Amino acid sequence: MELGFRHLELVLTVERLGSISAAATVLGMSQPSLSAQLTRIEAAIGGPLFDRSRTGVRLTTLGELFTQRSGRLLADFQALLDEAHAQARGSRTLVVSANRTPACSNFFTGVIAALPGRDLKPHMSTSTAVIDALLQSRQVDLAMVGVHPRVQGSEALPSHISEVDVVLAEPFLVALSADHPLAELREVPLSSLGDEPWLLPPGQPDGTLADLILAFAEAGINPPTPHGRQRLSEYGPFVAAGLAVAVALPTYQPCDGVVIRPLEGMPLVAKRVLRWNNATVTQHEARLCADVARRCFLDEIARSALLEPWWVDSPTHRPRVAEAGAGPPDNSN
Repeated sequence: MELGFRHLELVLTVERLGSISAAATVLGMSQPSLSAQLTRIEAAIGGPLFDRSRTGVRLTTLGELFTQRSGRLLADFQALLDEAHAQARGSRTLVVSANRTPACSNFFTGVIAALPGRDLKPHMSTSTAVIDALLQSRQVDLAMVGVHPRVQGSEALPSHISEVDVVLAEPFLVALSADHPLAELREVPLSSLGDEPWLLPPGQPDGTLADLILAFAEAGINPPTPHGRQRLSEYGPFVAAGLAVAVALPTYQPCDGVVIRPLEGMPLVAKRVLRWNNATVTQHEARLCADVARRCFLDEIARSALLEPWWVDSPTHRPRVAEAGAGPPDNSN
């Protein structure tokens, strides 16, 4: 018997449902026919894939190996089909996403310039988790997102998604009223801000917010948060009036009456990555977009952080940007 993809799908269906009878119903087969087909597959492989009982089926050691490899093969095959269908349709629309920041529009226009042969549909979200879900479901093709390594990125990406670092380390700072007593410090201990009213970062509690809560716990504080989750760019006057403090990106441009200070010990560090769907974005395109993302970030730094006193006073808190061209191997030739 020669095995094919339909046999892999059959075995994976039985494994997923844990029952031959349930799998037979889903596959539109009779239970005896499915059982006989499984027996022939096992004979072709050379050993049993399932331990059968009255309560259902359970994978053998051989079955675990077979289903793990089969799942990867089918995922790669589906990615191949997706890419072939896209090329056959002549589809040139690229859905590009980014976290909602002042520089995201510059990233979108940079991608348009870098990929003149493709139409661009921009998408923005405060939450990296939302963007990742859209990437994994193939509703977004390419995304520039912020990641907090301590609370995100521990799980391996699906096989159809690749990534490259854009900003290797981006230490967050704190925004204070210029009249705040701690504004005189070069670096502010997070533990000294336990009684201050905090603006929490907007969006879902999956990235910056989760990392900030973890940093609070490590500093032994539980500060009040009367204003909830708000964008610092919109609530700057609250900070200027001494009604709140907030974490700030190094690229944040403070309004009048607000100063930015590094946090002692850098308790909150993120990075920025470019992620893309291998089926719809080539390595060459990803490489070009990664360089666009780096240039946008460096331009943003030049417009904002370079003008701030903390940039000179605290060089260890400066973001570390990946080198230009440090992306996926260019196999376009």
